[in-house]
Amino acid sequence: YIYLGDELGSQYGYGVDVMYHTVSEKIINLMVFPWSILDKSVIYFSIIFLILPFLMGYSFSRDLKKIIPIFIFLLIWFALPHFINKTYFIYERYSILFFVFYYLLFDHKKEYFYSKYFKVLFFILVFYLMLEDYKNIFLAKKETTDFSEVIEVLPSEKRVLGLIFEPISSSVSIPFTYVHFASWYQAQKNGWSDFNFAWFHPQIVRYKPSKTPEVKPGFEWTPQHVQYLNACDNYDILIVRAYDISVRHLIEHSTCRNYTLSVHHGSWLIFEKNK
Repeated sequence: YIYLGDELGSQYGYGVDVMYHTVSEKIINLMVFPWSILDKSVIYFSIIFLILPFLMGYSFSRDLKKIIPIFIFLLIWFALPHFINKTYFIYERYSILFFVFYYLLFDHKKEYFYSKYFKVLFFILVFYLMLEDYKNIFLAKKETTDFSEVIEVLPSEKRVLGLIFEPISSSVSIPFTYVHFASWYQAQKNGWSDFNFAWFHPQIVRYKPSKTPEVKPGFEWTPQHVQYLNACDNYDILIVRAYDISVRHLIEHSTCRNYTLSVHHGSWLIFEKNK
């Protein structure tokens, strides 16, 4: 992976090659990332989950093989950087494994009179934490109805540009829900969407170095830079998310001026290139 290198890497950058977190940051993130990417209050849940096995009547196993998964996990967690090869959240991606490997360390030893109450508490906490995810799924489905209806009426096999001026959901707690949402057009309508993950090294389909678009990694965070594009007319459709329809003035004063607003549904605006 590292030996082959990235032929597209010279065309974009983030201002740094490698970024490490301190040991204290990694310890805190070890308590946060199994449950959330932002909410540090979940640290209290993690601490409770670390203590609960003992209160439920479990103790550490004498089977040394059970140490291997958590040992390798911690080795990876503290050795890997936060950012390398133009990819963020490297070590954090393994956080989902931590409590799985931690609970493998235990064997059931003794049943205390209060153990059953802590077992009930364990399931209540798991249910509560999962409830947040299910709530997000429910709210996201409700909130994205407008987008689903817009996608249905768009022609297939077109090249689209996503301009997400409002990336944050009004109801879902996951941050920046809509940043890459135009990619759903590519998935559902057999088209091509920019910004596109084809820039990145591990993707199955990649750009040829000589055929890369102007819309490079980072553009998705600054859609107002549409005014600096030299060849907006490479796109058949502009998929825009904005609460204020005045963003059309920004588009009209860019190289995308040859587009007409064809659909306005909820917070979604569709501009199609004039024939």
